[in-house]
Amino acid sequence: MKPLIASRKYDTLIKECEDGLRAGRGQLLRTRLASVNSSRIPRQYRKPIASLCRRAGLNQTGLRILSPIVHPLRKLATAPADSSELAEYAILLSRIGLVQEAFWTIDKVNPIEAPEADLFRSHFYFSRWDYSKALPHLKKYLSGDLAPYAKLVGNVNLSAALVQAGDKKEALEQIEQNIEHAKRDQHRRLWLNSLELKAELHIKNEAIGEAQLALKEAVDLIDENQVDVDSFYVSIWQAVLTGLQTGQLEPMLKVRGEAIQRGLWERVREIDLYLCKIEVRNNLPNVDRIEHLIFGTPYPAFREKVFKETGCWPQSNYYILGNRDAPCVDITAGNLVGLKPGKKVHQVLDIILRDFYRPASVGALFSELYPTERFNVRTSPSRVHQVLCRTRAWLKAQRIPVNLKSENHGVQLQLLPKKSSSALSSGQFSFCVPLDREALSPFRSHWARLQKTFTTEIEFLAIEARQALGMKPSTFKSMMQWALQNDLVVRNGLSVSTKYRLK
Repeated sequence: MKPLIASRKYDTLIKECEDGLRAGRGQLLRTRLASVNSSRIPRQYRKPIASLCRRAGLNQTGLRILSPIVHPLRKLATAPADSSELAEYAILLSRIGLVQEAFWTIDKVNPIEAPEADLFRSHFYFSRWDYSKALPHLKKYLSGDLAPYAKLVGNVNLSAALVQAGDKKEALEQIEQNIEHAKRDQHRRLWLNSLELKAELHIKNEAIGEAQLALKEAVDLIDENQVDVDSFYVSIWQAVLTGLQTGQLEPMLKVRGEAIQRGLWERVREIDLYLCKIEVRNNLPNVDRIEHLIFGTPYPAFREKVFKETGCWPQSNYYILGNRDAPCVDITAGNLVGLKPGKKVHQVLDIILRDFYRPASVGALFSELYPTERFNVRTSPSRVHQVLCRTRAWLKAQRIPVNLKSENHGVQLQLLPKKSSSALSSGQFSFCVPLDREALSPFRSHWARLQKTFTTEIEFLAIEARQALGMKPSTFKSMMQWALQNDLVVRNGLSVSTKYRLK
């Protein structure tokens, strides 16, 4: 009887959580899902419970539930993960910042066995603001034989991609269909999502009256006690609409602060875009806000969006984060005593400074620090934390007024306030951040320093370059082999008198 009782328990849990999520009560279900003992969940319930965890925002919990199936220990006799389990594991990986490993994982999925794989692929592109690339996957997913609720979820995602991609007519038609279906079947969360998208579309096209009507309908739909993320999005669009109508920024700055507290980093990024648009419209462009937004966003698609909607682009290829009159570290070259270019401490600082908005998650840090390894939900986080501890210790030893602040499952760089008269411990410090960067490596960081030492018109000897970089002969030889393979340098001769010239 015990297995039957256990099955009933999990069946009840899944049904109650599913009903709660569809009704928009995700906040109330997180505690219950987080308390489930993942080691005791039977195989057949692991994927559906992991899916519920993802939808409730408990991505690490979902990974712990599926990890024994996807990467079983040798002593565990279990059947290989099927396509549906792999697809769910992939979307969970992407949610914690492991997008590249998510792509590798979902490439193993048979889309016939797991049609949701195409939906999840679209989410990978959503996370990069690349909605145009998401559209083909969404349309392929929707062409399959789906259950009514799954089809509605797909159509809501499709309408979101269409809104961002700028297809006004198709987006509005799709949104109206989604509202009709969600209203008919009383799927309140998807109904509210669709009303938010309708308001967003009208705001983008400056149809103020239509946006007001959509937001009013959304407000009427929200329960009095509903305080989840979906209802907060309505508040964001209300503030944006007020800003566009009146030019007042205070309501937007208020919801921006609340979005930061909630950890809704992409919403903070989008609010800043609208702040920039309104300031440009009022002929009072905030150059620092625009440059902070562009340099602090690693997604090319979003940068293009900023340029398209504001008409502004940085005048320089470098941005100074911090006090511009203070000692400055070029984050690419790593020009600071005691900082080994391209090593783990340097890499951590570089990774964190790629995005001024979203804290670097443990998953994102792991994927950059150990690009050839797969993430292990039990051991990988501790390896990342060890590197973070080394980085904090180095910052403290060098008396650099910078803190690596851990919050909301991520790490963010924080310049500390003034505390003493010492130059490096006074808070008077800054980082020079380039507009375009590739993944940091020891060779690439050395190369950035070499480019600042020699121009493309100057030939130099190996010993001259080694002295300028403080580099061992063996390291320099390896770097020049890398440079030749990447067509970055011209070599004249094959002896100690060999000369090099940068391309």
